[in-house]
Amino acid sequence: MKSRNSLLLRNDDCLHLVRATLILAGLGLFVLNSSLIGKVVIVVANTLRDSISN
Repeated sequence: MKSRNSLLLRNDDCLHLVRATLILAGLGLFVLNSSLIGKVVIVVANTLRDSISN
């Protein structure tokens, strides 16, 4: 029983980590898309890409 319980706990921990990661990623994308900071980041990324390709 003990080993089975610890396995269940580990699976729950993994699920919590996956959920937290997905939520954070979703929030990050939402913030980036809806904010001025996101636009600045995109502009900087494009500028860097252009300077590297040149």
